[in-house]
Amino acid sequence: MHLSGEGDADARRVLADFDSSPGARNAALRDLFIDRGGFDAWALRYAERLARQDETDAERALRMNGADPKYVLRNHPAVAEIQAAADQIEVACSS
Repeated sequence: MHLSGEGDADARRVLADFDSSPGARNAALRDLFIDRGGFDAWALRYAERLARQDETDAERALRMNGADPKYVLRNHPAVAEIQAAADQIEVACSS
């Protein structure tokens, strides 16, 4: 299935809130996908799989969100910020 422009990280955050109760529409997640019929078929299979697990939706959401951070520090902006901070410290120490 293809996402309709949302990032994978965003989709994983919404997936964590998947409602596995019978008849749940999961509209927020469904709207991220181009093929809504494909999503519906997948959602039924996923809900069936979740029903076989010994975990509530809330427990699963907590586990998934704990394993997948909301914000990911990208390397190149982090390096630039760290260098700028180091330069400021160097200037302050040499004054």
